[in-house]
Amino acid sequence: MNDRPTGLEFTLPKGEVFESKEHTLRIDVNESAGEVLFDLNDSTKTLSTAPFETGDGSEIYLGSSPGDVRSAPMVISDLQIFVGDELEHKYSFREMDGDIAYDETGDRDALAKNHIWNINRHYFWTVHDSMVFKKSVYKGIFNDPYNNRFGVLTNEGIGYYSFKDGSTTLTKYPEPDRTRYGMYAYPNQDLVVGYSSYWPDNEAVTYDFKNGKGTGKLTVDTKEGHHYGGRVFVDTRTGSVNIFGGYGWYKTRNDLIRFNPTTQKWSELKTTGDFIAPRHGFAVLPSKERDVYYILGGVGNRSGKQADGFTNLWDFYRFNLDSLSFTKMYDWGRKEDYHANFSAVWADQDQNTIYVALRPYGWDEGRAKWMGRLNFSDTILTVVGDTLKTGGFYPADGELVIDHETSRLFSVWVFEYDSTVTVRVVSIKTPLLSDIEYKQLYSTSPNVVRMNRSSFWSQWSIPLAALLLLPFASIWLRRYRKRKREEGPLKEGKPELAIPRAEKKQEHDLVTCFGGFKIFDHSGLDMIANLTPMQKEVLAYIAYHTFKENKETGVAINRLDIALWHDTPPENLKNTRNATFSKIRAALKEFEGISLNVQNNSVIFQIGDKYLNEIETYFLLKRYLADETKLNDVEAVNNFIRLVSRGRFMGALSEEWVVNCRSREENEILRILLPYLKKTYSEGKLEKCVEIVDAVSIHE
Repeated sequence: MNDRPTGLEFTLPKGEVFESKEHTLRIDVNESAGEVLFDLNDSTKTLSTAPFETGDGSEIYLGSSPGDVRSAPMVISDLQIFVGDELEHKYSFREMDGDIAYDETGDRDALAKNHIWNINRHYFWTVHDSMVFKKSVYKGIFNDPYNNRFGVLTNEGIGYYSFKDGSTTLTKYPEPDRTRYGMYAYPNQDLVVGYSSYWPDNEAVTYDFKNGKGTGKLTVDTKEGHHYGGRVFVDTRTGSVNIFGGYGWYKTRNDLIRFNPTTQKWSELKTTGDFIAPRHGFAVLPSKERDVYYILGGVGNRSGKQADGFTNLWDFYRFNLDSLSFTKMYDWGRKEDYHANFSAVWADQDQNTIYVALRPYGWDEGRAKWMGRLNFSDTILTVVGDTLKTGGFYPADGELVIDHETSRLFSVWVFEYDSTVTVRVVSIKTPLLSDIEYKQLYSTSPNVVRMNRSSFWSQWSIPLAALLLLPFASIWLRRYRKRKREEGPLKEGKPELAIPRAEKKQEHDLVTCFGGFKIFDHSGLDMIANLTPMQKEVLAYIAYHTFKENKETGVAINRLDIALWHDTPPENLKNTRNATFSKIRAALKEFEGISLNVQNNSVIFQIGDKYLNEIETYFLLKRYLADETKLNDVEAVNNFIRLVSRGRFMGALSEEWVVNCRSREENEILRILLPYLKKTYSEGKLEKCVEIVDAVSIHE
């Protein structure tokens, strides 16, 4: 008080001072009596001093007072100020930028300094203090998904990292109580069993604490090659090391092999249950049951052969190590843009949602990595969290561990230098927000709402009024003309009102992808209306990529197989594909000038000159109008608007590749039309603005 410490102190158990552990603080101030009562978690203390009632009121500081840097960081979730029994001021700290916490009840806004708004921490990653080890001491990091913690392996023991205070607890001889995967110890021994999931010849290793060194590598060097990108499951009851999946010698695997520490030999085990496609790079999640794990996604195909083309797998299997059986639990469908990147965690303790590390398909090291969110209630993969580097690495590249007690997802990464090793830790609050969710919250946060409210009418009142009035104006004009016609011929010398008429869209001899993928003959009949949904999807995929990329060479059949038939058994793939092509060709055969041709290793969709090919026209116009200087070409812009105003890209088709392509195309449509709308409005052509807005609203 009066910029001086009160001298009152409260003691809290160290284990209860961490984020997400709420403490209730109540302060009762009686200025005229000179009494201040502090109540922390029902523990009370009273400060008595001289009366300090003033006409200027009192200032309340939560955290550091001005000039004081000794206060520990604190999280304030809700602040209420009562005068007597009346709630006078309330702050929920819903802000996302700025330095003002707005008073939701009264008129006393709070000033915030040296702060981070809570909502931001659900989207942006936080950097924690690093741990530095001598290179001669450090051996590796590992996670313990059953106890939601990770550890550092050194020649002095295992150090478990505390999510609550950032400390490490060293233990020499950990006692496991159940089967683990990844690095863990044998019971009552000084050995830790570990693995490297994708470096050559390090599929499984043991580490000897007594001698402070590794005991050697348990490598798989058989005629079948290696198991890079597979995962290791250690049975602590028998000491056996089990490896499932992986990649080696130009193929992925779905076999399970076991290393017997007694015989020092590997053997292949026969598994039962549902078929699981060969794969590598998949993620493993723990189960609440002993000896049971869950396998998520990865990269591979049914045959396992690299020559057949790998695809992203987004399925989910239950694996019982005791019975050696697989059970398929869920499938999220095709996801062409991403694949799982080795790591995943349960987002909630009920195991209904998953956070998974994502990587762009193709293993491009130069591109960013992301975090994804999966639910068992739908087939949507949502990218969540900030996608930039934090602490010098992409969080999705690190070892992921979630702590449900502190509501944080942690990522750990190791940087090795000449003589030292630095272990860096970053974290993010759960639940993680997607970019859209974050922007929606940002748009409704108090600071943004108040700023928008103050500037909205000054910037938009005139154009909004114009857009609202235009529909009524057009109705009035039509009625005016009708009344004039009923009255008789227009007087000579008085020109008729010039009402612009929309050009009628062609509905015959036409191929289009807006408002749905359709092909109309000369009579307006949709040639492909009787195709099955799968046949229509195949033709739509071929048409889209043919005219988007190269209409002379078409689409590679291998690309079609990966995108559309990735879940078809290899032995059935060729027959399925050929039967689909045959059905499509039969449907198009009776129509002149349009055909589907297979040439060598590609398939081409050919359209004769008699047809208006709006797919090809769209891509030509889009490339042309990407240059903003070409927006002065009124004819080109009008043709572009006419094309895209037919309806949404590919209409009702909702397959994964369509959703991804639709998102890209709609973004590019808006990138052309919005600058043109701005230009048209500046020229005062309000009726044209309405036409553009109608087209934009279809794709926004």
